[in-house]
Amino acid sequence: MILDTKVTLEKGTYHAQIGLNPADDALSTAEKEALEQFGEPTIACGGVFGSGGTTFTLAANDLRFPSQFPVKHTFSIADDAQANDYALLFNSTLTTRITAGVAGKRGLSAGTTGRNSTTIATD
Repeated sequence: MILDTKVTLEKGTYHAQIGLNPADDALSTAEKEALEQFGEPTIACGGVFGSGGTTFTLAANDLRFPSQFPVKHTFSIADDAQANDYALLFNSTLTTRITAGVAGKRGLSAGTTGRNSTTIATD
């Protein structure tokens, strides 16, 4: 899987963005098959980001990956001096969550599938 992350600074506001790379081969064949069979994972794009030192919380925002991505969020320097750290943490946390979500779908098994025909003698 190839993810694109971006952080830009415009007029005192950091813009963080993460999504699937637009290349046709951004998802491996196995990843594509897993998502077709079992559906897209739901990614928590809100909640708590970070642990220990730098942390912040965003409102709940669950999105399906990759169809509802890219996802973007802004962090203003005027609101918090750690805005750049928050933007970077936003992208790295979502990278981890997306990776886990897709891996979870790849780990699923279709179970027993197929068709059996049984002839039962009635004599």
